[in-house]
Amino acid sequence: MGAIVFLVVLLLIAVGGIAGGLLMGQRVAVLIGGCAAAFAVLFLVGTGAKSIGPSDVGIVTFGGHTVGGDRAPGWTFIWPGQTMTVWDASVKYASFEGPPSTNGHSGCLQVRIANQQQACLDVTIWYKLNRSNADSQFVQYRTLARMQQAYFSRTAVVPFFNNVFERFDPVTLASFATRPSTSGGQDVSALTRQVADDIRRVYGRAAYIQRVSVSSPQYSHTVESALETVVKAQASNNVALINERTAVATAAAAKTLAQSGNLTSNYLTHECLQMTETLAQSGNPIGSQTWTCNLFGAPGNAGVLVPGGGTGKG
Repeated sequence: MGAIVFLVVLLLIAVGGIAGGLLMGQRVAVLIGGCAAAFAVLFLVGTGAKSIGPSDVGIVTFGGHTVGGDRAPGWTFIWPGQTMTVWDASVKYASFEGPPSTNGHSGCLQVRIANQQQACLDVTIWYKLNRSNADSQFVQYRTLARMQQAYFSRTAVVPFFNNVFERFDPVTLASFATRPSTSGGQDVSALTRQVADDIRRVYGRAAYIQRVSVSSPQYSHTVESALETVVKAQASNNVALINERTAVATAAAAKTLAQSGNLTSNYLTHECLQMTETLAQSGNPIGSQTWTCNLFGAPGNAGVLVPGGGTGKG
C-alpha cells in the first residue's frame, strides 16, 4: 500500500510540475516535474520487475485474490500493491524408508495385505508441481509445504497402497511359483504401477507423478513363517520330482536292455539296490510289505527280495 501512495505522490508532482511549468513558463517547475516522472518510472520498473527461476512458478495476488494466472519462468511485471509468491516447481520426492517405528510415524510404509496381515514397504514417490494450477493450490494451502503435507504425507499416501495391496497374498504367490500355468496374483511391481496410476488420477490437477518405487516388502512374523513352510515344501517336492525322473529313466534303460537280451541277473540286482537306496534317502515310503525287484520279466526271473521300510540294503 505504501508503494502505491509513494508512486501517486511522484505522479502528482510530475504532472503538476510539467503542466504548471508549461502554462506559466517556469522551466524550473517543468524540470522538477520531469525528474519526478523519471523517478516514478524507475520506481515502477524497479519494484515491479520480477525474475522467476527456470524451475519455479509465480503466483500473483492483489487484495487477497490471485490475479493474472500463474507466471512462467523468466522476467515478469507486477503492479504496485501486487505481491508475488514463488513456488519451487522442480522434481521433488517423498520418501518412507528404514525400519518401521513402533507408532508407525517413521520408517517404511506399513500397508495392509491379504488375510488381515501387514507389510512394510520402502517407498519413494517422485513428483513435481502442476504449474497450470499452482494458483488454485495457493488459495487452498497458502504455502508449498502445506500442500506437500496434504498430498504426500504418510497418512495421505497409505490409503492408495492399502486399496491395491490388500489383495496381495505373498504366500499364495510363493505356493504357485513352480507352477507357471497357474496365477497366484499380481507381483509387487505390477501393484506398484497400479498405485502410481491411482495417485496420478487423483492428484492430476495438483502434481505430476513421475515415478513410484517400492522395495521388497518386510512381512510380519506370521507371514514369514508361512513363507518358510512353503519354501521347505517346494524343496522337498523338487527332490521328489528329481528322484521320480531318475527312477523312470533307469526303468526305461533296463527295459531297453531286456529287449535287447543284454540284461543280466547281476545288473538287475545292482539296479534294484540303487533304486531302493535312492527312494529311502529321499524320504519316499517304500511300503510296509516285502517287495521283489523283478524288472520287466528279465531272463531267468532274476530279482531281489527287499523288506518293506528298508534302506535299500536289505
